[in-house]
Amino acid sequence: MFGVGCSTFSQKIFAVVNDLERQGPKGEGWGEEEQASRTSSILLLAQAAPIETKPANTQTKAASSTTLVPTSRSKELPLAESVLQQIRVEEKFAFATAAIRWNAKKDQLLPLIYEPAVITRFNYPSNALKLAQSTVNSKRAFQLLAQQDGAFDIEVQYQIHVTKNNGEGGFTLPTQHGLVNRLTLTLVDLDADVVSQQAVSIEPSTVLSTGGTLRSNSVFNLVLPPVNDARIGWKPRSRDVKRERAVFFAEIFQLFVPAAGVVEGVHQVEVRPAQGELSELVFDVPGRATITDVSDSSRRREEAGSPAATNINIRLVTSAATGSVVSLWRFDPDTRKLRVSLSPPQSRPFSLLIRSQVATGPLPFEQSVGLLSVTNAAGQLGLIGVGTSSEVQLDNVTAPVFAPINLEDFPAVVLQSVSAQFPGLTVRRAFRYTDAKGALTMKASPVEPDVRVETQETLSLSEDRTVLAANMSIAVTRAGIFRLSFLLPVGMDVESISGPAFSHWTELASDQGRIITLHLKGKTEGQQQFAIGLAGPGTKATTNYIVPRLGFREASKQRGQLVIVPEQGMRLQVVARDGVTQLDPQKSGIRQKGVLAFRLLQTPWNLALDIQQVDASVQVTSLQHVNVGEAQMKVTANLQYQIENTGLKGLRVRIPANAESVRFRGEQVSDFLPLAGTVTNELQTWEVKLDRRVLGKYLLQATYQTPVPAQVTNTALRGVQAVDVNLQRGFVTIQSSGRLQVRAAVLPAALQPTEWQSIPRALQQDLQAIAARAGTPRSRETVTRACEQRDAYVGNLR
Repeated sequence: MFGVGCSTFSQKIFAVVNDLERQGPKGEGWGEEEQASRTSSILLLAQAAPIETKPANTQTKAASSTTLVPTSRSKELPLAESVLQQIRVEEKFAFATAAIRWNAKKDQLLPLIYEPAVITRFNYPSNALKLAQSTVNSKRAFQLLAQQDGAFDIEVQYQIHVTKNNGEGGFTLPTQHGLVNRLTLTLVDLDADVVSQQAVSIEPSTVLSTGGTLRSNSVFNLVLPPVNDARIGWKPRSRDVKRERAVFFAEIFQLFVPAAGVVEGVHQVEVRPAQGELSELVFDVPGRATITDVSDSSRRREEAGSPAATNINIRLVTSAATGSVVSLWRFDPDTRKLRVSLSPPQSRPFSLLIRSQVATGPLPFEQSVGLLSVTNAAGQLGLIGVGTSSEVQLDNVTAPVFAPINLEDFPAVVLQSVSAQFPGLTVRRAFRYTDAKGALTMKASPVEPDVRVETQETLSLSEDRTVLAANMSIAVTRAGIFRLSFLLPVGMDVESISGPAFSHWTELASDQGRIITLHLKGKTEGQQQFAIGLAGPGTKATTNYIVPRLGFREASKQRGQLVIVPEQGMRLQVVARDGVTQLDPQKSGIRQKGVLAFRLLQTPWNLALDIQQVDASVQVTSLQHVNVGEAQMKVTANLQYQIENTGLKGLRVRIPANAESVRFRGEQVSDFLPLAGTVTNELQTWEVKLDRRVLGKYLLQATYQTPVPAQVTNTALRGVQAVDVNLQRGFVTIQSSGRLQVRAAVLPAALQPTEWQSIPRALQQDLQAIAARAGTPRSRETVTRACEQRDAYVGNLR
């Protein structure tokens, strides 16, 4: 096989018997001789023995080889003029044919191939070249020794195992480089790209088969630099999606939510490009719909491996947000086209979230809606869902061209984008469609709110005014409300309204009466608290008094407790009642006498009362202090009232008709004036008006002056009388000023001397004098007579 010159040197012959069909399949780069004898061949690998040379040359021995090389050769290894290789890769092996052109000089040693390559054929001129094996750079190598000068063509066929590196297949070239290095690489049944860091250029080549059809092989032409151990690798060919025609499929989940005045649409568009990339999507928008927003939903669909998945093993999950792919969207209402620009263009599956609205009238209504569709899609299908919040009731849905599905099959994630806008959003009907030209008709009506009211009311009755105070606990369920209203009781006005959810109130006159509307801060639901205060004119003794009623018109049920508190002096008696039951006030913790308590069972209720006025029981203890002067007497009278049963807002007092500079002092005193035509026994009746009713102890002070005629030695002192009292008694003190000396000539039977210390301190306010204690009459007439007879004559004025 090696030619005639092979027998001139000693050698070890390693016979390797190989069946060439095991070396690889038939393909390009095989010689005709190998094709003829492929069934059985013997590969002879010769290991050169030491070569005999002339005495002028010295022989060297390789470190790990038996080959001896002449020392006269150049230390630098010679280079081949060109190394042209044809390499075919099939599965895990590479089959190569290398054509080497060498301008050799005698005694030069040219390395050809290094391990781990396995030589399958060697063609060279054996009469001029010799094959030797040695170790070069710690690698076993086959070399050619030039026995004469000349240009030689050498052909080597070898095999090498393909290795994997970071997922890339490849091998390291085992041949010695030349000045010119070219390589044609054929990847059988592989569509891949070739990579090599050492390559100067890599150019793909198109190869036609014998019939003129394109092969499935990948062929590349490589130009390599003059270096050894060049790595040739390949990886699956990267798609150039920019050059591909865009083909995509779409799946749309469309949710429609009817509400007051609008049907809100949520369209989750799942786009799956099959080839190419998408820079723009065009949607057909159904009539009457308006696009309000388009955004990247940042969600993708994936198969759910768990059998417990709710949506027929398909669900939507949130992927990592890498920025919105929607750069611009435009909706043309004339052409009903929605254009969505994508940046950057998308070649992988992505999702869009489109919001739409269809204007309607107030609830209830019946409305038809169409479906959003993608133009130029290779295929599209989707699901339709009709959902409502807790405030809207779906009465009926008509969709003859769509297939109904289970509610659990509709993806719940589509509802998340509007769940905050529609509390309690739930899918009521669901359908599947393959043709977006259909439409569905929905009929919706509002859910009536359920308002339940619990009240704690207190009605205060007095002669001055009537006050109704109510604490309301209102529970709103099923649907939210914006306002509450009640009919204002006749004769009453709003004094105050408060509550955390309360905004303001308005009054409206109607045929039923005055309606008060409580406007809330927003749509209100749940438990709310309100405090309402109403006030009206006072109530006097009457029969069949109708208790004012406070009831909300929106309440489906109202109940509570009513406490009626009369002022002292009023007695209440129930005449008629309906829808209420009377309670024991003491069991409710109310100790005040005369209070009535009722349980309100229903609305409306009625309660009628008889009101009786009880007369006041008044006792007066007085101290009248007289300061006698030469021309006048100054009188100061302190009247201590003890008022029971009912309060008094006015007091009447009689003082001498000739009194001057009359003044009354005391708490709550607003005015005082004499009553015309009320002079009796030289006593004038004065009326003292108070700011409010007084009850219990009350101190009133009266001051006035009476003239004393000149040169008189005796004068009469008349007592101050409290009018309309049950009992009056008191003390009289007399004091003189200047050079006058006063003494009582004859004391009336109603007076008797007493000590100053016996006068109560409450009566001694601003007074100092002699004291005398008055008797205690047993009746009003006795008091009057005693007061009339209680006249003291002061004589011997000096």
